[in-house]
Amino acid sequence: MNKILLIDDDGINNFINERLFRKLEIAGHIEIRRNGKEAIEYLCQICEENEACPELIVIDINMPEMNGFEFLEEFKNLEMLNKHNTRVVMLSTSTSQRDIEKLKNLNIGLVRKPLCEEKIRELMNEDHVYHGYN
Repeated sequence: MNKILLIDDDGINNFINERLFRKLEIAGHIEIRRNGKEAIEYLCQICEENEACPELIVIDINMPEMNGFEFLEEFKNLEMLNKHNTRVVMLSTSTSQRDIEKLKNLNIGLVRKPLCEEKIRELMNEDHVYHGYN
């Protein structure tokens, strides 16, 4: 992968997750944003510069300003190069059946925190591609 976008308001989770992805040499470039609003602003910026969308977006559900579900609503309306190839996965501690059902309906995978090497390897072999923008 060329680019991964990690979106989580927890700085420690971001630090650990970035290190895991770097250790596994999965992506050449890893971007981190602290909430969905910052992530949408970043994605709009790369759209203007005609850069391709990240191949993987890992997002937390519960964040300030714009949560994971609000991010997904905004993301589906963005016009981006190669967005159809973007894999979007929720990384959360949520056990809410409502959250799980929402994710199933959106065709988004849920990975339980904390992220570890085994979960990343499984994630890379599964098809959690967000199709809501087609």
